[in-house]
Amino acid sequence: MGTVMEDSNSKRQPSLEGGLVRNRQPSYASLKNEGEIGRWWIPHTELELKEELGAGANATVFRAVWRTIDVAVKVLKDKVDEKELFQEIEILHTVRHPLIVQFLGATIDTHSRPVMVMELVPGGKTLQRCLDANSMWLSEKRMVALQLAQVLLFLHSCSPAIIHRDIKPDNIFVLGDKIKLADFNLSKFISHHTPGENAQYTMTGNTGTLRYMAPEVYLHKHYNHKVDVFSYGMILFNLFAPPISRPFRNASKSEYNDFVNNQRVHCTAVIPDSKIRGLVEKCILYDADARPSFGKIVEELNDVHKVDYCTSFLLCPVFGASASQSTLANVADPGSESENIGIQV
Repeated sequence: MGTVMEDSNSKRQPSLEGGLVRNRQPSYASLKNEGEIGRWWIPHTELELKEELGAGANATVFRAVWRTIDVAVKVLKDKVDEKELFQEIEILHTVRHPLIVQFLGATIDTHSRPVMVMELVPGGKTLQRCLDANSMWLSEKRMVALQLAQVLLFLHSCSPAIIHRDIKPDNIFVLGDKIKLADFNLSKFISHHTPGENAQYTMTGNTGTLRYMAPEVYLHKHYNHKVDVFSYGMILFNLFAPPISRPFRNASKSEYNDFVNNQRVHCTAVIPDSKIRGLVEKCILYDADARPSFGKIVEELNDVHKVDYCTSFLLCPVFGASASQSTLANVADPGSESENIGIQV
């Protein structure tokens, strides 16, 4: 596997830090110019700010009214570097997908701060809230697993490819029969990439949320799109494991550090579904190259859904009596229940 290092003298060796893929520093003038050309620039006078919806370390999100519709507005806090929000705008204004919170536009407020305008997700609750409440049916968990894999496959298949880098339950909205992926402030473009490539890049270490962070990120090593696969695997682990057995419950940074540096393993046998368990084990492997692509993950999940559908069909009251035991075994056998071990750091 080749490793790509930062090299300002080589066009073949892309770096994702120090500006956008287009190798230009973001600025208010370039933001406004690009917005006007792309017809997504919004005069700040058109936005009527309402109540606060939430706040993080760097930004506050408000409900606002824009041309009579409710929208979400992300405003940077004072003395916060605008670079990440510029990058988020740069990425989201190029992306259209039904499972991604829609970017509507951007502007500069009266305090000369960049502002991003997004689709307001009505009645949506985060996956984290669902996990905390232990309120999800198995069918809902499988819906989340498949749709999240589908949207990440889409991002990794873009040209240039996009790494989200902060896949976690707080950034996933659950709305009935679909999800919406949000918060691209840590996302990055990767140039010269196809979904099957494993070239690595120089990027910021310790980026993302600890519980879902790939070990190569935590250790400040070179990494690539497979960091999203690791985070995805950790989400599956939290989705399908019993609440008391979810990984890193109340773990300290020193405990996580011990897991990473010693490449310790975590038993995944707590996940009842053997097929999901096997997928989790592959996604959270310490060796990033050995993790599957999202194309493979979607294929596996579709196979799980097909087997589940056939099993339900054969076991229903109408058809169950006429189905032979051998037929049921061939269709519904969930595989070995051996206590497999996966790397979980």
